[in-house]
Amino acid sequence: MKLKHGYIQNTENIPAEHSGTGWVYFSEDDKSIYLNTGNGPVKFSGSDVDLSQYYTIDEVDNAIEDKVANLDIPSLDGYAKKEDIPSLDGYLKADELGDISLEGYAKLDDLNGYATEDYVAEQIKNISGSGSEGSSATDKPITVTGVNVGNLASGVVIPEGSTLTDILEMMLCKTIGVKSVSPSVVLTGEALGSTYEVGTTINMQLGYSFTDGKFVGETGYNYSVNAGCAVKEAVYSKNGAVLGSSNDTLVVPEGDTKYSVSVKYDASTVTPVNNMGTELVNVIAAGTATSTKSVKGLYKYFMGYSTKTSYDQFNSNDVRALAISSGYITGNKTFVESPITSDGTSIVIACPSKYSLKSIQNGVNANILANFESGEVAVKTGDIETMYTVYVYPITNGAQVEFKNIIFE
Repeated sequence: MKLKHGYIQNTENIPAEHSGTGWVYFSEDDKSIYLNTGNGPVKFSGSDVDLSQYYTIDEVDNAIEDKVANLDIPSLDGYAKKEDIPSLDGYLKADELGDISLEGYAKLDDLNGYATEDYVAEQIKNISGSGSEGSSATDKPITVTGVNVGNLASGVVIPEGSTLTDILEMMLCKTIGVKSVSPSVVLTGEALGSTYEVGTTINMQLGYSFTDGKFVGETGYNYSVNAGCAVKEAVYSKNGAVLGSSNDTLVVPEGDTKYSVSVKYDASTVTPVNNMGTELVNVIAAGTATSTKSVKGLYKYFMGYSTKTSYDQFNSNDVRALAISSGYITGNKTFVESPITSDGTSIVIACPSKYSLKSIQNGVNANILANFESGEVAVKTGDIETMYTVYVYPITNGAQVEFKNIIFE
């Protein structure tokens, strides 16, 4: 029904064009609303509306409560909601088993008295003392007395509330730490550690080999890790004086020439762990690693035979050409301990003038030093000249002399 509306004076004076089904009228006389449903205007609001055929709100609520109270609704105890029923996808219905035999399979009743995996795990958790209700834990502090077991030494207090697992770990899992090994360096160079004749010229090319610091496990802990100490700079020196580079020209003097390298390094950057996997605070501080090596300079002696009969007949080349024996002089040392027989010419022995020929024996152990005459000769060693004393036992008749045990001092 399509509604139309309009204002009227009263229901007795409704214009023909406003009459008919669907009209809503607003009456000026009684200030009421009328609806024409096809049987003329019917009053719907105003002071004298007839509600005798209508229920009040309270009457409707009471009627609904009485109806619900008298409904015979069955109990749902023991039933599951639809959403609570698990999916049965992948399962067979009983009538789908066909000829499949279930012989040998356990029924639910057969499992009475057996524990589930979850139950066993829970009981182990309780026994080991993981903090759950019923767990085993100490109810007072315990002072270890008279024994040393694992991390538990006499005098250590096991705190109250320690579980069985805690105590077993203290006993059976001894904590082993690490120790620090500082970085090291080795000076390198071909001539280092060698002995050269005084006066020899050597072009030194120095270098170094750096070994990072380490953290290594103490006894019982097989552990080693580089500490991460980075090199900052390297400084070379000779006999304590800083060199401008790693290269140096050395004219070998007598004695030791000491070369050194000092390598500065940063503090460690690696964090070590103990045998339990716990990070430690061990740190290798920044520092300097040093290495020193020497080049040793010694004089040589020369010994041989010659047709010359006097020291003043010898020059540097003649001395250095004496080839029966030659070697470095190092203090009071005996040379030629086994007897040698000369070739019938003069026996010649030369040594730096800072040394002297102390003794020389013949085959019957007699000292024959008095048979030698001596004098100084300039001998070139490398790029320098050194005064040598040349000892000559002049022999002109072809006599062969047996000699031994030559001693310089």
